[in-house]
Amino acid sequence: MPRRRKIIWLAVLLVLAGVIGGYYWYWQSTAVDCKVCELVYEAAGYPGSSMEKRLKEWKLDFLLREKPKPRKWDVIEDELQAIGKAATPCLVSMLKDENDKVRSSAAAFLRIVGDARAVDPLIQALKKDHDSDVRYFSAVALGELGDKRAVDPLIQALQIDKEGEVREAVAEALGKLGDKRAVEPLIQALQKDETDRVRSSAAEALGKLGDNKAVEPLIQALQKDQKWLVRRDSVYALGKLGDKRAIEPLIQALQTDKNHDVRRVAASTLGKLDGKKAVEPLMKAFKNDEAGTVRLSAAVVLGELGDERAFDSLMQLLQKETTGWIRRDAAIALGKLGDTRAVEPLIQVLQIDKDDEVRSHAAEVLGNLGDKRAVEPLMKALQNDEASRVRLSATFALGELGDERVFNSLMQMLQKETTGWIRGEAAIALGLLGDKRAVEPLIQALQKDKYEDVRLQASLALCNIGDSRAVEPLIQALQKDKSDVVRGHASVALVLCQP
Repeated sequence: MPRRRKIIWLAVLLVLAGVIGGYYWYWQSTAVDCKVCELVYEAAGYPGSSMEKRLKEWKLDFLLREKPKPRKWDVIEDELQAIGKAATPCLVSMLKDENDKVRSSAAAFLRIVGDARAVDPLIQALKKDHDSDVRYFSAVALGELGDKRAVDPLIQALQIDKEGEVREAVAEALGKLGDKRAVEPLIQALQKDETDRVRSSAAEALGKLGDNKAVEPLIQALQKDQKWLVRRDSVYALGKLGDKRAIEPLIQALQTDKNHDVRRVAASTLGKLDGKKAVEPLMKAFKNDEAGTVRLSAAVVLGELGDERAFDSLMQLLQKETTGWIRRDAAIALGKLGDTRAVEPLIQVLQIDKDDEVRSHAAEVLGNLGDKRAVEPLMKALQNDEASRVRLSATFALGELGDERVFNSLMQMLQKETTGWIRGEAAIALGLLGDKRAVEPLIQALQKDKYEDVRLQASLALCNIGDSRAVEPLIQALQKDKSDVVRGHASVALVLCQP
């Protein structure tokens, strides 16, 4: 009898354990589903249920609780990404929700979850959903998931879907999947689709697929398509395919296309396909093209090809171009050439150019060129330039040049600069210098600076210097700083960067 009782009690305990375990599993899975549903409804803007609609019709909407304001899409995405593949069943079920926005949000989120179980439901949504947004996000998700089961349904959608934005997403997805079965349908879309953005996406996808059967259709699109976007993306695709048959059509496009962006891309692509044949057309484009973007592209490519005329071309842009960002890019390109003949003109730009972004890059390039003639002008810029970004670039440039005065400059920026991110950059630079004179000021910044980013960078700088005086302040930051980001970095500094 006692033995039988023991067996009965054991059986009862096993049943209870099973019930409790099942309940726990059910509770956990239900909690995940509830959270996923909540996030999708939030992304969809909290659409009303059928019950809510009835309550509003009956003038009883006062019974409904007030809905919170939806957060930014990327915040919701981050939460779903953290849940991971456990979110898939709920998201798949929501592809059948009565509300269009809920279905489209679910399709969009299946892209980031990355679960192959979603492929078949997304294919069905792409084929059958009446809402174009749902089909659009389904196509995007299928491209991201990378499953070849989607190729044929996507090809079918490319051929028969009535909405241009859906066909555009489908063409892009086929490019990502990389299956050669899509080459002919994409060529057909490039040649015949009525929507320019679909033709553009088809061109881009053909470039990714890497099949030379696309070369002639892409050349025809470059020469004959009325939309500049299609012609430009055909140039990009021809550059990826790397076929020499494209050289002459690209030269023609550089010389005659009406759109400056097409000519700009043609210039950069020519340099990749055939340097020797590209030189003269590029020089002509630099001398004669009315668009500064094209002249800049031509000059940069000439520099990459090692043509001596590139230096003079870039100098002309730096000194005479009226558009600020073109002067900026000319300065950057001169830095890549590494020709010290640019030092004096860059000093002049640092001193007199009205655009602070141009002056900032001029300072940076002077540091990279490593010529001591730049030291005094950089010191003057550090002391007198009204733009904080220029002073910061001058500081780093002086560091590159090995000038001892850079330490004092960085200290001044850390302690007296009113702009938070500049103080943070100064802390980084002091950490890289590794000078132990910076330890106490960095500790002060860690303890007292009101900007989180400055305190964070100070902790990393102290870590890099590796002085024992920083240990106690880092412990205090770990325990007391109001920012969890700063506390996290202080913890890392204590673990990894002991002196």
